[in-house]
Amino acid sequence: MEAARERSSKIVMVSAENRPSGVCYELASTEDISVYRYDIEWKDKGRFTEETLQAKYPDIVGKLAMLQMCEVDQWVDGVGCKTTPTVHYVTA
Repeated sequence: MEAARERSSKIVMVSAENRPSGVCYELASTEDISVYRYDIEWKDKGRFTEETLQAKYPDIVGKLAMLQMCEVDQWVDGVGCKTTPTVHYVTA
């Protein structure tokens, strides 16, 4: 319970899609993931290649690497959650 209270409500959703040109990462963020799920306001953060994602959001790249080793629906405090093999929610 204490760890849950300390979790940030700001989340970045990352979708990774394999394309012929390489992996495309699409990012969207919300300031408060704790609101009722249909009321969440998502802000588009853009589409990135591995190189451009690393250049702009190196912290997200590190968290994605950790989440790749996790099971689906596994939460890692301070990192986020892997909800499907290609969709991750990363703490901001």
